Amino acid sequence: ALLFAIFVFIAGGEFGWSQQRALLAAEGYLPLLRASGQQSLPYQKSGTVYGHVHIAKTSGSNLNGMMSVRYSHVCGNKGYSYDAYQHNKRLQEARDTHNDALRNDIYREVGSPDPNARLDFNRGRIPQPFVKEIGFEDCDWTSWEGKWEVFVDIASGPFPLELHVPCRDPIDHLMSQCNHLSRQFDCQAADIRAEIDNCIVAIPERFNKKLEQDDNNINLKCFDFRSNDKYLEFMDGKIENRKMTIEYINRQSNDPRDKEKECIWSDPATKDFVWSYLLETYDYYDFCHRCMHSENDLFDGPLAEPL
Repeated sequence: ALLFAIFVFIAGGEFGWSQQRALLAAEGYLPLLRASGQQSLPYQKSGTVYGHVHIAKTSGSNLNGMMSVRYSHVCGNKGYSYDAYQHNKRLQEARDTHNDALRNDIYREVGSPDPNARLDFNRGRIPQPFVKEIGFEDCDWTSWEGKWEVFVDIASGPFPLELHVPCRDPIDHLMSQCNHLSRQFDCQAADIRAEIDNCIVAIPERFNKKLEQDDNNINLKCFDFRSNDKYLEFMDGKIENRKMTIEYINRQSNDPRDKEKECIWSDPATKDFVWSYLLETYDYYDFCHRCMHSENDLFDGPLAEPL
């Protein structure tokens, strides 16, 4: 039985990733491969590079970190594959010994020239100037939480860019951003538009409708932000697996929310206004509204690739 699976690998040039996976699944061979230690099919260099728009409060930090411990040629503000093993090893040791000093690395010392700034940079939270100085030429998958124009620059290279955008319910997302900024949204505010805008975390800087232009070599896709595990499986075979993996240590970046204290859930009129305002004002929410459940939805569209 395993010989059949090996044959499919060897004949990989005759099949795309979807066809290989469907064939093996139909014949019942994927469990055999995993039982033998083969967790995923060998990747085939496709000529496409992949990007992830890191929108604040869409689990982007965890996704970037998980990608970095699973795949090679991963780049991002929240982790690179080339140093992810040692970084997560230090985090494990810090967790197991209750010694937070073990989390520190050279980025903490040099990440901020301002002594009054936050000094919590590390190899899982890399200063943007360092990321830009490293460049993206050797990246098969890039997560970026800065200005959207960087993706246009990446796509101007020799390879097309498939750009993945995490989407979240607009109201819930707004409340999460308010919580991140330690703001209590006021449904009775005199200027409700300002109340909304004051909770937005860099969305206009990170996503712009110009990313949808046909001539920029970018193919935009969307996915439900709660689907990180499914996303990892989706990327199997598209980029190269690491030679050695390690447990990813989750890093929380938000204080717990108390939704009972969020007035918007008991104020239908304000909720409707906020929803409409977000879609009319911010390109990101408009894109997600149009993309989710469409053919460009990675997991829930009519053309979504079966896993």
